Amino acid sequence: METSEDFILVGKISGVFGIKGWMKIFSFTDPRKNILSYSPLYMSQKSGWVEVDVSGGRVQGKGVVLGLTNVTDPDQVLPLIGSELAIK
Repeated sequence: METSEDFILVGKISGVFGIKGWMKIFSFTDPRKNILSYSPLYMSQKSGWVEVDVSGGRVQGKGVVLGLTNVTDPDQVLPLIGSELAIK
């Protein structure tokens, strides 16, 4: 069982972006776009850390946007807002 000490926080989901279920990411990395180069990425859930499959991402204005393979609708993003993203 992995503990939170095994993970390094790199950002969190801050909102919905567009109509395809992409999400706005508040990146803790410097520069911000570095979060896009980490793989695998993990997302905090009530049950613990879950590996997510990133389908794409890019710098958008002053922030970063990210798409996940299994999230294709903005309504699926809403419950994820506030979730933290991490790497091992």
